[in-house]
Amino acid sequence: MNEPTIGTDTKPMSEMELGKRLGQLKAFGLVAGRCSAEQAAALKRIRDEHAYQCITTTWDEFCIRELRMSRRHANRIIGWFEEFGQAYFELAQLMAVSPEEYRRLEPVVVDHRLQFNGQSIALIPEKAEEVASAVAEMRKRATAARPRVSRRARMATLKRQCEKILAECADLRGGSSLEEQFELHAILQHAITRLNDIDSFLP
Repeated sequence: MNEPTIGTDTKPMSEMELGKRLGQLKAFGLVAGRCSAEQAAALKRIRDEHAYQCITTTWDEFCIRELRMSRRHANRIIGWFEEFGQAYFELAQLMAVSPEEYRRLEPVVVDHRLQFNGQSIALIPEKAEEVASAVAEMRKRATAARPRVSRRARMATLKRQCEKILAECADLRGGSSLEEQFELHAILQHAITRLNDIDSFLP
């Protein structure tokens, strides 16, 4: 596991710094799933040091009122930072990658670089195309290694899964609390982002 190194300052966050960090978090928006490692680290510090108490009473209220996301989603981002460190967010800034997929890729992510076919590709914007190409090839190889199932059968399964997910979303929308509405919104926005990424590769 990559050790988080960003945001390890032991000095308590001041009210002025909280305002600065909050501005950064709001400016870039975290709901779309493109959070940077610096933003995730700032979010963790605000929660762990209870810095949010400068402007709200609870972490729950801070997330909903100031970040426009649920406490659960904010904690999820922090959890990814604690589990993966900076590298996950560096990769996610370059391309859409879920935590589940990153767990499979993590063994080839070393010192903020992607190791593939004897190459060591830095996780920086200038190398985004190379990173995406390498990950696409890894995905292709992983797919080829799976048991063969006809495309028609996979499409039928996908359709059933989509219908089930849509029905679940519709059911969750009814009678939900404000926090749950924000959480559902975050989930849907993340799904839309991933689907748009997939759709961009279609003819």
